Amino acid sequence: MPNYNTTVASILMYLFFSLEAKSAEIADVSGPSAVVFGDSIASGAATHPAMEFDGDVLWEILSGQKSVSPQKADVPFLGDLELDPPSVVLPTPSEVMNHPLIASSEILMQTIGSVFLNTEEYSWGYQVARKQGVPGKKIFFASSNGARSGNFSVQVQRFLSLSGGKLPKFVFVMLTGNDLCSPYGNGVTSPELFHSNIEAAIKLLGSAVPHPEGTRLILAGILPITQLYQSASILDKKVKAHGKEVSCRDLRESSFARPEGTAAKYLIPAQFSQVFPPNPSLMCPNLFAPEKLMKDQISEVATTASLYRDKLASIALASSGKTKGLSVEYVGELSKITLDAADIAQDCFHLSAVGHSKIASKVIESMP
Repeated sequence: MPNYNTTVASILMYLFFSLEAKSAEIADVSGPSAVVFGDSIASGAATHPAMEFDGDVLWEILSGQKSVSPQKADVPFLGDLELDPPSVVLPTPSEVMNHPLIASSEILMQTIGSVFLNTEEYSWGYQVARKQGVPGKKIFFASSNGARSGNFSVQVQRFLSLSGGKLPKFVFVMLTGNDLCSPYGNGVTSPELFHSNIEAAIKLLGSAVPHPEGTRLILAGILPITQLYQSASILDKKVKAHGKEVSCRDLRESSFARPEGTAAKYLIPAQFSQVFPPNPSLMCPNLFAPEKLMKDQISEVATTASLYRDKLASIALASSGKTKGLSVEYVGELSKITLDAADIAQDCFHLSAVGHSKIASKVIESMP
């Protein structure tokens, strides 16, 4: 049994030194540049194929025994383009001063996510930006795992603080899953609140200085999340979890229960319990209940997702031409894509690099 106190201390030191290298001191948004706002889908969370849902594997990743570094072979969509590391946007100094405990906790969670959970280089926003000629270091990730639409304005404020109130050439926004989920007591966000949250953040962006060549704000449409529990291809996908090969269907039908006799695999310290839950259904309980419990949930999620799409479309239309130098474009076609087994990550919830490439391709098609 490893000495967890010593190991955790080493991990924390490694975390902060690693993120310091990835974080941006001042956001240089001159020339080709981009910022990504949103949740774990925007961040490229769980995209790396090494991210098996298994306590031993997660501990190997945390302790540096297993690599989750990006590989060009995983992103053929980018061709010969290098996977240059992007920049990460952290809570502002004023947040740290005014709310030290909250800010420190968030920095820790963002650090763990950025160093271990997220492969930003696989995310759709990164892929689109690189295809548009933006170098990796000028792609700024202000997104954060677990974010909901109510966090969008905070992300915008952090970025504008870093950039001196200036906008890059491209702004990518995706808030897909968490507002539709109800984890840890958070209910599904009402369409009205979703609308006001998105609208408030876009107003903040509209008050900033646009890029000299004009800023394009891309509002990604809500993905067809109901396919996660309706697509036979996805449900039959084979993944490695709990030390064995299982299907996404089997995991869902078991409510992702931890197999007996595997408790030792889940001795991950309490500091990481929210980041690496022993039960992936906790990420989105209303989407991962067994099928027999899902009839009412499916209808509610599908209806709410449709209303979210209407709200995003209306916001984009109302914002069009309102601010000189800033265009707001809604990519509604994303709601019509078909997600296949290859598009889904090992946790049966997030997107693989292939899935992100599918989104990137659709976004690029919408950007004449």
